[in-house]
Amino acid sequence: MNSLSNAESFQSQLERLRAVASEISECIADDEWEKLTRVLELRQQYLDQLFSDPIPEEYRDTAREVAHTILEQDAVSIAKVQEQMRIAEELQVSYERGKRAIRAYDE
Repeated sequence: MNSLSNAESFQSQLERLRAVASEISECIADDEWEKLTRVLELRQQYLDQLFSDPIPEEYRDTAREVAHTILEQDAVSIAKVQEQMRIAEELQVSYERGKRAIRAYDE
């Protein structure tokens, strides 16, 4: 593959990763957990493709930046998911209290 083809391939792979990053954020915001799983699997495939061969010297800094950005986005995503889990747990506890109160009232 010539240098121009490498550049085009690398750029197209980066664009796919950027699109997937946006989709991950949307899945979390919309509570689409099953879709999130599929999108994360797709992202892993893209990452495997991108990093399967040695990265040419001229793209290494960009590849490092991409990897760093993905790690940062993952940290934000994990924090959002943990917050969603905390809220879900609170709702579950509230629901259970309500059920107990109704049962106690019915007795």
